[in-house]
Amino acid sequence: MISREIETKFLLQCLGLTKNEEININEITEKDWIQIGRRIFQHKIAPLVYQNFSQNKKLSQIPEVLAHDLRLEYFQCSLNNTRIYYELSEILKSAKENNIPIIVLKGAVLAGLVYPSYALRPMEDMDLLIKPEDIRKANDMLVQLGWRCKVRDGLLEMINQQGYDIGYVKGDILLDLHTAIRELPSSDYWGNSQRKNIASLNMQILSYEDMLMHLCLHIYRHLQTIILLGGLSIIELIKLYDIVLLLRKFRDEINWDYIIRTGKDNNSEDGLYTILNVVDRDLGEHIPNDVLKELKIDGADLPINNILYSDCKISKLVIFLISNKLTKHFAMTMALHNAFPEKYTTFWFIKFVFGSLFPNKEYMVKRYNIKHPSLFGFYYPYRLITAIWMFLKAIPSYIQVYRRSMERHISEN
Repeated sequence: MISREIETKFLLQCLGLTKNEEININEITEKDWIQIGRRIFQHKIAPLVYQNFSQNKKLSQIPEVLAHDLRLEYFQCSLNNTRIYYELSEILKSAKENNIPIIVLKGAVLAGLVYPSYALRPMEDMDLLIKPEDIRKANDMLVQLGWRCKVRDGLLEMINQQGYDIGYVKGDILLDLHTAIRELPSSDYWGNSQRKNIASLNMQILSYEDMLMHLCLHIYRHLQTIILLGGLSIIELIKLYDIVLLLRKFRDEINWDYIIRTGKDNNSEDGLYTILNVVDRDLGEHIPNDVLKELKIDGADLPINNILYSDCKISKLVIFLISNKLTKHFAMTMALHNAFPEKYTTFWFIKFVFGSLFPNKEYMVKRYNIKHPSLFGFYYPYRLITAIWMFLKAIPSYIQVYRRSMERHISEN
């Protein structure tokens, strides 16, 4: 079977990113094509591979079934993106009428901004950024346009205050509504934003510097999560290719001093260095040496395969925590503390945990329907014992989740 290094080298070759001697396509075996084909779709680069092979007249050199699947994915991506841009046009039109500022993020921007055709960049959903004070107006607008919110109406403001994204669905199209960019906590991304005509739509987007940092740190955050979970997923190659194309098109307009300064202000030099170093070393898109030197604090010189795939052993404890409803409550709170340490301090986290274990008298009386309120103190031991029992009862579920995760991890790798 083809090695992972050769496989990755060939995928980069398919995208025109090979720096050294190319792999002879005729030397790839039928068994290797099965593996490579699976990776092409996993990394969301099928439309790009189809276009490049078509332009280079190499479609006849790959298995007929794979060529057919690539062609089908290309046209499916074009159709899907057309539908997404139509829905986005309706949202932007309504937002203008309702005076709701919106910044369009990630795929819906990149597909029409840096790719030769928006049919080449698959989009799984839309990502929109609004101001926190507009959450209710934006929700009402989306509901009126036929979108269904995944969050109960009464919890909308609370979830917004906690910094979580709000999910919406319309048919088979997904939308994530953000009120902050967690990767850029100290950046004035609203003040830096710009207006561009993309896919025949006039939309507000991030500055190129904020966009570049957002893309890099979004990949890095997912990389950290994957390592923590023991390699249950992969970093899609298309996300690194987004950065390559953004740099190719707007390199001369990027203010690197701003990126260095903002990276230091956000304490995100390690994430920026780790991803930009891979882009420079393995993808051939030059990053100024002084920029990498300034950002290299704790950043890792990871090979591209360590970015795309994680071979870490799965953390049983983590899988147990996220499979148990009781501990998920605290796990999400810890994630909030880690994402916004200045706002959600260690003291706040300890206070939250203590308050969850030992809530006030009014809560205890209502929660356990205590007939004699003066006895509420005796219910605290009962509460702790019940929590421990719930934790133990979750063990069979944990084992099941763990087995499924390992089976999926094996099948994907």
